Amino acid sequence: GLVQAASLGDTVWEDSNGNGLQDEVGTGVPGVTITLTGSDGSVDSKVTDGNGNYLFPNLVPGVEYTAVCELPAGYSYTTPAVQTAQTEGDNNADNTGNMGSYTLASGESDLSVDCGLVRSAQIGNEVFEDLNRNGVRDAGEPGVEGAIITISGPDGYSDSATTGVDGLYLFDNLEPGDYTLSCEKPAGYSYTTPFDQGSTIDKDSNANPDDGGMGTHTLASGDSNLTIDCGLYRADVCEVCIGVKQMTLKISTAAYNRDQNETVRVHANSATGPVLFSGKVPTGGSFSIDPPLLEGVAEIYITVQGYYHPQETVKAHFLTDCDLAVGATDGNSYITFKVTGLTQDFEVDPTGAACACQYCAGVESLTLKISAAAYNRDQNETVRVRANSATGPVLFSGKVATGGSFNIDPPLLEGVAEIYITVQGYYHPQETVKAHFLTDCDLAVGATDGNSYITFKVTGLTQDFEVDPTGAACAGGMICDQKFEAENGNLSGLFQIYNNAEFSGGAYVDVPNSGLYVDTLGNSYAEYKLVLAEARLVKIQTGVKGPSGSDNSFWVTIDGQPAGGYLYDTPDDGVLQSDYVSDRNGLDGGDPVKVSLAAGEHVIRFYLREDGTKLDWLKAECDAVSVPSIDIRKQAEGPDSRTFSSGDTVPFQIVVTNTGGVDLTDVMVSDPLVPACNNTIGSLAAGQSVTYSCETSLAGSSSTDTYRDEFNQQDYDNNDGSANFSGNWVEHDKADGYSQNPLSGNVLVGSNYKLWLDDSPDTGTDPSAKRTADLSGATSATLAFDWETHSGVDTSDKVVVEISSDGGSSYTELEAFTGFSGAMSGSRSFDISAYISSETTVRFRVALNYGGLNETFKVDNLTITAVTNTVAEGFNNEACVIGSGSGLSVSDCDTSEVVVDDSTPPSGCGSSCGGYDGHKEIRVSHSGKCLDVSGVSYADGAKVHQWSCHGGDNQKWSLIPHASGAYQLKAKHSGKCLDGSLAKTGGDSMQWSCASATDSRISEQLFYLESNSDGSYRIKHKDSSKCLDVEGSSTYDGAKILLWSSHTGGNQRWSMN
Repeated sequence: GLVQAASLGDTVWEDSNGNGLQDEVGTGVPGVTITLTGSDGSVDSKVTDGNGNYLFPNLVPGVEYTAVCELPAGYSYTTPAVQTAQTEGDNNADNTGNMGSYTLASGESDLSVDCGLVRSAQIGNEVFEDLNRNGVRDAGEPGVEGAIITISGPDGYSDSATTGVDGLYLFDNLEPGDYTLSCEKPAGYSYTTPFDQGSTIDKDSNANPDDGGMGTHTLASGDSNLTIDCGLYRADVCEVCIGVKQMTLKISTAAYNRDQNETVRVHANSATGPVLFSGKVPTGGSFSIDPPLLEGVAEIYITVQGYYHPQETVKAHFLTDCDLAVGATDGNSYITFKVTGLTQDFEVDPTGAACACQYCAGVESLTLKISAAAYNRDQNETVRVRANSATGPVLFSGKVATGGSFNIDPPLLEGVAEIYITVQGYYHPQETVKAHFLTDCDLAVGATDGNSYITFKVTGLTQDFEVDPTGAACAGGMICDQKFEAENGNLSGLFQIYNNAEFSGGAYVDVPNSGLYVDTLGNSYAEYKLVLAEARLVKIQTGVKGPSGSDNSFWVTIDGQPAGGYLYDTPDDGVLQSDYVSDRNGLDGGDPVKVSLAAGEHVIRFYLREDGTKLDWLKAECDAVSVPSIDIRKQAEGPDSRTFSSGDTVPFQIVVTNTGGVDLTDVMVSDPLVPACNNTIGSLAAGQSVTYSCETSLAGSSSTDTYRDEFNQQDYDNNDGSANFSGNWVEHDKADGYSQNPLSGNVLVGSNYKLWLDDSPDTGTDPSAKRTADLSGATSATLAFDWETHSGVDTSDKVVVEISSDGGSSYTELEAFTGFSGAMSGSRSFDISAYISSETTVRFRVALNYGGLNETFKVDNLTITAVTNTVAEGFNNEACVIGSGSGLSVSDCDTSEVVVDDSTPPSGCGSSCGGYDGHKEIRVSHSGKCLDVSGVSYADGAKVHQWSCHGGDNQKWSLIPHASGAYQLKAKHSGKCLDGSLAKTGGDSMQWSCASATDSRISEQLFYLESNSDGSYRIKHKDSSKCLDVEGSSTYDGAKILLWSSHTGGNQRWSMN
């Protein structure tokens, strides 16, 4: 019967949305290699065309074909993979590129085998401090360090990143899909507004102020979305009205009754002050006042002047909340005046200096005094005070004498925002006055007139107050070299008051108590914060005084540590004294204490030592501070390199020097790769050095692999060692039709579980069995086995054991078993190190006779033992030192490279290597020409070809051993290494700068030396497993040297002379 050829193919495409389906248009990926392997041993490959399509025609029906999609650079395989359904447009490639196996019928064309690829995507941008709180990162606004960005996406993906000092973050290597991001703000920050979660505009904030969510964003294959930002502002910076940019006023229609010809004037600070605006304004119209006219204006007076009524003036105040409060008054019968829609732009004080620390944290007690005018004729009045309304809970009720007072104590005042004061008498109705608690901790009480019987007035309201103990209400603090005076209230914004303390004229005063002396730190203290932008040497100066007749002084601490003494008011007469911390006004002759403080916030406390002492002013004097610094040198300063042999002891000298102006403590050296160099030094004075020595040993290692067959099963695939043979036993046995049957013929595994060989019946051939092991990388190898003969063997019978390094293309005889008769047995062991290769093959062959009755040769327990000796590896190690001084940590590191250059010749080098002294000619057998760097070039990429040998340094090479057992081949003239990165794909061999042992490129520069029986070598590239080959066996100078599959030809045989 006849059959028609089959075909298989389809498309490699970029799966932009990552769903595993080809629902995109025009996304084919060209240049991708598809490999098709058949069950009949056939292998073919195709490269996709410009549309990403490929086709394998002329396929054999009934053969199972496996298709593999090779991953191009910059791509990964999409998911999911469906390898069974023959549906066009779905992805068949799994995460290894395997697109499944297919058996095609006669004439069948399967064009549904697709490979979906995706490129990784990325998303990110920045977290920034929005100084002007406009929701956009403007020029000069810094990044925010320490913000945590979290991301979640497809298939349960989640990750997080913490921003550095630049505020940047990035999530890369992402699959296509939807990703949700969130910004977790560091302590002390709040989210800015406005925001837009879905925005893809660079530098605008995407973070929701409620929870920091930055929205969900869709990434397609290869997308790079670097626009997702999070804007923050410091929560401790007060928003204050530090300057009006513009003011707009709108005149209501009620402003005019019947006269439209009005002139509006705006005066600054008084009704007759400078005119800011003058002009006619229509009913419902508005006008603006622009800077610089408003600079320094605290109040405005708005005046309307017409023909039919007198001038009418309304006064408006600028308040700290940046609005205007405008009072409207009625004129005569001709006009009612009203101002609406007042607006002002405002700014934020970035220094926080305008933010007041002092606030009303809670009312401790409330005192009200009733004026004499409160009673007209009835002294029998009852006064009641109610909370929050005229009928609220009663806080006080009782009769109060004219001019008398009463107190309301906590906890009654907790949560009270307003009080209502009521007077009730026999002869007049109830009269109520409403009083509000304001944020400046005073009471504003409005007095109203009743009927003719009473005028009610409240005077002398007092409240105690507190200051925020956390400092959260104040962004500022002391700064260097600025004097803070009690008289102008500067100290009030810095104090924290405890126990029986109170403010008097803005300064700290403890209630006098008969000069009580406190000999330890107590609970009464004032606390200040000093904020330093950089490390400084700080000296605290103050003004101290106390009442006459008392000793007056303070204990002082800085950041909880004693500052070296106390402040002391020397004259005992209440005169203000200037003093320094620890100087005690010079009485002890000591100098003022200078404390080295790091950048940041510091807490200074003044504890009362003797009652009645007053702190009147305060100043922090700051000088430049000596910055601690340290240096470590391991061998030479900076990177250095030394070369040793495997087994050597490597010495190091380490020098640690205090290079700063501050004594250091806790100095410690760590060296992870050479623990012997670890050292705890402890203290190190400024300018002091410590030198010490340490060492390490360069020890190599070895490993052993065994390839063993005990024939304990009647099969050819036994593997009884630590490593597996490359394949099964291969028999050459005409008696069973070369069927590779281990149970019949002249070569088989016998019933006693040994390998049997004979030639009965006589086939006229040499029956044999061979097996191959990959010994590449081994430095030595032995072959061992047990043997025996059957009783019919005579002296003319002959079996040989042979070894090959080229997979059986050629053999070397190790021993011939002949010249004896009858049943014999023994064991053999051979050194086969000279035949180490990736295709080391052992063969047993019937060389003569063995055709008679009971004439059989038997093999058991065959073992190949391969030993790999590795030399010690070099290393580039780093020694680091840490220490601390003046409250700061310091550190430094230095590196020193150790290179191992083993001058031992390669294993099995043979006589062709001669005396290995580091530089040799490498000569190819077929032409006798040498490995040569073209033109004696020193450049990376210079071609390496064959050329007539002339003894020049561009034909001399040294072998640099690697831990893998391979070598780098370094040219003497340039110091660069033979590189196979182009040659393995058909390009020229070249020289390139030698890669270090840890460089990924080194795999392109490593070559194994595989010994041939004639003493030459095949030079096999480690990365591609192909050998150095003179193209086409050319004998011409300049012939190309490439990498080619291993064979036994003379154009791959190289000797070293």
